[in-house]
Amino acid sequence: MGFEAGRDRIDRLRRQMGIRCRQKRKFKATTHSAHSLPVSENVLGQVFEPARPN
Repeated sequence: MGFEAGRDRIDRLRRQMGIRCRQKRKFKATTHSAHSLPVSENVLGQVFEPARPN
């Protein structure tokens, strides 16, 4: 509301009012690269090995 307040004060006020903040979820890896499924062929013919450093 336009005034400064420290982290501890905010924490105390939240406890007094019974307010809890939502915790951010941890990053969850969704890629499983060690699978036994077939890998599609390189249709575009791109070479992913650099010839020299950038």
